[in-house]
Amino acid sequence: MQHKINATGARLFLFSCFIAVITYGFALTNYTLTVDSESPIYSTFSLEHGRWGTNLIRYHIFNGHLPYFTMLLGLLALSLTAVELTKVFKFTNIKAYVFCALFVSIPQIAYSIVFTMQADVVPIGFLAAVTGTRLFTENYSSPSIIKKYSNLCIAALLIMFAVACYQALALVPIAVFVAYFFQQTFSDSFNTKSKLKEVLFFGLLMISSAILYYISVKILSPQASGAYLSSYTSGNANMLETIKTILEENLSGGFYYGNMLYPIVVALIAIAALKSLLGKHILLRLICLISLLLIPYGFSFVITSGYHPPRIYLTTGIVFAFIVTHHIPNVKFQKQYVQLCGIICITHIYFITSLFYSANRIYNHDKETAKKIDFLINRKYPEFNPAKDYVYFYGCLPWEHHNKYRLENAEIFGGSLFHWDNGNNWRIINFFKVTDIADYRFMDYRPSYYNAVDSLKTMPTWPNPESVKKVGDVILVKLGTEKGVPLPFEQ
Repeated sequence: MQHKINATGARLFLFSCFIAVITYGFALTNYTLTVDSESPIYSTFSLEHGRWGTNLIRYHIFNGHLPYFTMLLGLLALSLTAVELTKVFKFTNIKAYVFCALFVSIPQIAYSIVFTMQADVVPIGFLAAVTGTRLFTENYSSPSIIKKYSNLCIAALLIMFAVACYQALALVPIAVFVAYFFQQTFSDSFNTKSKLKEVLFFGLLMISSAILYYISVKILSPQASGAYLSSYTSGNANMLETIKTILEENLSGGFYYGNMLYPIVVALIAIAALKSLLGKHILLRLICLISLLLIPYGFSFVITSGYHPPRIYLTTGIVFAFIVTHHIPNVKFQKQYVQLCGIICITHIYFITSLFYSANRIYNHDKETAKKIDFLINRKYPEFNPAKDYVYFYGCLPWEHHNKYRLENAEIFGGSLFHWDNGNNWRIINFFKVTDIADYRFMDYRPSYYNAVDSLKTMPTWPNPESVKKVGDVILVKLGTEKGVPLPFEQ
């Protein structure tokens, strides 16, 4: 019997890998340098954000990221996560395969995978969070005290590690457990009192994980500050209005590109709620369904800066795949329903391919722009020495410059290194270097900068040939009319 279960798990994993590779086929075979992936990986990478898990994977284990391999590793971890989730939800046979296909092809996770430095980290953290939750659900009722608490300790450590990879993963165990609890209400052996005790115990597990994470950050990331996270809560947006807008746009499928089919989940949750009114444990089921509807947007409820990146909604795939799979009929109309699920997967593959194709076009356009800039610098100033002379980029290319390549509401997929942060010299200089176009010297010398910067006032913007000018030992490149991110010595 054990051999049969393992074989089923292996087949599910291979099936999930197949769907994942098909879904991200274009991204795997067409390298695209996206925002944040241009920066070198230092020993303190991500530690300032409290993400020592990211630092462990990105710097200590892999010492950077690698085209194709980093994303492939992430897809393998995502596929394993799908299999782990089927074990938690006890999905078997066709339901298990449908769940895996829906989960790995959800467009939301693409908004994390597109960041090369996160392409494997987030799926690995996802896997840790789900595995930790599975250890809890499988061992909570264990008669062996040693086995129970040893596994619960491991569960707490895994969830802690997941949060150390990416804080948005903190909602993953909660979403998984709520879905699991909802399923349990349909069991004939369901006992309200004992199950509520399990809920309480799960809450203690999450609190323990949070405490462990806090301690680990103090030990492993002493330089961590709250500046990055506080940037999301530094605004004064009206919270009630924000929550209303976030829910309306997300649940209607219009918040970000690829979310178009999410209203299916809303409709199925409404159907499940109506069915609950006719069955047992009405209140508990309704609470679970409402929670599943809201949990993906939990972090948006505390963001006041107005910036709600789709990548923080990491539980979207769990909720989508679970709800759709939960409604698969046992016999009647099962074939037709599964075929509809196949259409959903194909549609999501189209969305994800479109997103990466758009990003790839922007990347290639930016490379051509960089080559033109480098060509103009060397043509106008043949004496230019990149080892001695500085290059300073002022401002950024206007947003409209890349509009013909962008998809609507595609967030990071529509980002350009020549526009991000309204012009960031560190990013742009690294972009030239990573793409092997040029290895410019970053402007870090105050006297040279202030000797040259006044010349910017009379210079036109790119692509005018006069937008490039050499003043002393500084090459000035004026991309836009407004200054971007200040240089280190200006801050």
